[in-house]
Amino acid sequence: MEKSRKNRRITKSYGLLIFVALFLLNTNSLFAHRYSYAVYSHEGTVAHDTQTEARNFVMPMASFVVSKHDGEYNEYSFGSLSGNAILRAMKKAENSDEIIIRIGESEKKAQKDVTFSLNCEIVSAREIYASEEHISDVKLTDGKLVFDLKPYEIKSFAIKVKNAENKNNTLTNLSLLGNIDPFSTNATPTGVLHVINKSIPKEIT
Repeated sequence: MEKSRKNRRITKSYGLLIFVALFLLNTNSLFAHRYSYAVYSHEGTVAHDTQTEARNFVMPMASFVVSKHDGEYNEYSFGSLSGNAILRAMKKAENSDEIIIRIGESEKKAQKDVTFSLNCEIVSAREIYASEEHISDVKLTDGKLVFDLKPYEIKSFAIKVKNAENKNNTLTNLSLLGNIDPFSTNATPTGVLHVINKSIPKEIT
């Protein structure tokens, strides 16, 4: 009897996995697929500006509409990067409170003394693999990260920063209303994607 119950549980688990796999395969065509193309004219070979324009095209600045309200206009920059280098990624570390950054050379030219800085002092840095494993500690120059890059090389660093003082830069939570619930459950089968008139089972997310 116990073996029969175990077999039923295994069969049920495999059945769920098969269902999830088939669902994911059948949802590749969900939603609207849009493809965009752009032409950017430039002199000479592909250079830093070309990659920058391409990144701006595929990742445009996001915006949203709010009601008119009083406020002050302040320019603010979270950091800077010198040379023909591009900040490829910036995120929180998986297993620590460090900040992970990935910087790449963009012109197929070796870059010396590339400098990365934030609006607050960097107090420690270490070079890491893409998997966030340690390679070596990195010396800082006046609270800034300074390093060299080979042609098309990408380097990853884990950095820690000094707590910055709040200089009249406050954050305000905005309540953004959602008008579509794409998920449904057995208890509340109400979710629907209006584009395809279907919903996604909440149990598999």
